[in-house]
Amino acid sequence: MYNYFQVVIKPSHLLLAFLTFTSLIYSQEFTASELDSLFTSYVQLKNIEKLDESDRPLLGGIDHGKCGLSLVNAVRLNYDKFTSEQQQQLNVLFQRPLRQKSFVTPSGKFRIHYNETGSGVPAYDLNELAKALDSSYNFEVNYLGYPPPPPDFGEGGDDLYDVYIADLGSGPSGLYGYTESETEIIPNSGRWTSFIVIDNAFDGYYTPGIDGARVTAAHELHHAIQMGNYIFRFSDIYFYEITSTAMEKFVYNTLNDYRQYLSSYFQAPWRSFSQNNGYNLAIWNFYLKEKFGYDILKRQWELMPQMRAISAIAMSIAEYSSGFGDEFNTFGIWSYFTNYRTIPGRFFADAQFYPAIQHTASLDFNPPAKNVDVQARAVSNNFIRFINQSATPLPDTLVAIVTNSDIQSGIDSTQSVFSFRYTLASDSGNGFVRLTDKYFMNLTAQKINFWSTAEILNNEIIREGKIRTSIDAIAFPSPFKFSRHSFVYLPADPDPSAIVDFAIYTSGMELIYSSTVPVIQHAGQKVVRWDGKDFKGRNAASGIYLFITKSGDNIKKGKLVIFND
Repeated sequence: MYNYFQVVIKPSHLLLAFLTFTSLIYSQEFTASELDSLFTSYVQLKNIEKLDESDRPLLGGIDHGKCGLSLVNAVRLNYDKFTSEQQQQLNVLFQRPLRQKSFVTPSGKFRIHYNETGSGVPAYDLNELAKALDSSYNFEVNYLGYPPPPPDFGEGGDDLYDVYIADLGSGPSGLYGYTESETEIIPNSGRWTSFIVIDNAFDGYYTPGIDGARVTAAHELHHAIQMGNYIFRFSDIYFYEITSTAMEKFVYNTLNDYRQYLSSYFQAPWRSFSQNNGYNLAIWNFYLKEKFGYDILKRQWELMPQMRAISAIAMSIAEYSSGFGDEFNTFGIWSYFTNYRTIPGRFFADAQFYPAIQHTASLDFNPPAKNVDVQARAVSNNFIRFINQSATPLPDTLVAIVTNSDIQSGIDSTQSVFSFRYTLASDSGNGFVRLTDKYFMNLTAQKINFWSTAEILNNEIIREGKIRTSIDAIAFPSPFKFSRHSFVYLPADPDPSAIVDFAIYTSGMELIYSSTVPVIQHAGQKVVRWDGKDFKGRNAASGIYLFITKSGDNIKKGKLVIFND
């Protein structure tokens, strides 16, 4: 037996504090003190032009983010929860900014409102802002195919989309801008008309002046698209910021404002995916765009009204015949090869400018074997570094990227921990996977279906990440759509009796249906067919499902995407 050396990594060692009011609004349930905090911040924002520089609140910056989307809409959409006295003040503050002048951009799509004197006078060329708004519209709507923001019932003077210029602070503590919801288009639809407010100067910002205005135009326009055409959901606010922050780079490739936020992800990749602020994960959308193209990102927004963001991401990837776990693990590989580890021409185009990823654990490897036990978050990447000083002619550094892809827990249990043990050995053993002639690995974990690993030895990838449980069969059609299809066909490998047991599980491994049926021939394959209904005869909800067919000792497993439209 191996003489294992065990290292235990606890969650207290893994999490960084989140010092942003955004953390208050992952849920739409607020305590009285949280509502008071939101109210105070909103009042300060709406009165910021009247405050002296020394009295202005900390609204923006690396920790707080660039945009006030969270704050202004948390107050707007929870109006009925404030006291009557607070509501009276909010009724006044909800009014759009009063500006002295306005003009229409060359495209005829936007009306820009501004002051010529007094507070909030623009410090950059408004003609350049007009061009930035039109360019953002042309790229996001005309090129990428997103629907435009809906008209606002004549608010602001007409049905053009309104953009207001205001002083939102200065230096790293100011806001770049915000998109504020106004009127719900259809009751309970989660779709809202809106208007945008953009800072007047971007003085002392990471990206100052007109370039700050350009990235803000691209960013906030997509927020208007999101809340106007799909849904606005506080519990997925990070996803809104991932998309809008990535959109800045897509629209303006030479501007790199997003880089200022990356350190909070690279310093704590073990944080649950949805517990990031979104600004720091724009590179996730860069990765998806490089692998699958822009359309996968739009597909996620089309799915958002029916499901939570992480489920929409996973389903969109499944529709491209891949799996979220595999892609998130590969994203971990891309995230590793940054900074001094950058390989020119591979992975992220700007990798050399990104921080270096932090390891969950770093330990010496002394043959024959070493364990490391980690309590990980749902939907997270963990980077385990082993250093073998006894290797010749130079020490070896082996990094294991261990990925959890339990998306249901990533929605329901973001603060829960899930244990895994990673073992590195210098010889093979029962259940071990060969990495090289002198290294072998084994992973044991709760819900092993949701774990995958990749290994990098001396900056060379020696094993790509794969889910540890075999997925060896493909259902068809996938995605299965009730509006189009009567049955989904599950591959089977029957014994001579030609009777097959099959079971359908949610991504959280909840059994929704099982049966024993005869095998049939369909499209030249041996299959069983299922009508997509659960034990109670209800259509299965949109999502990703696992299926198992069993006939004697013959077992097939696979994934299935259902879209219940």
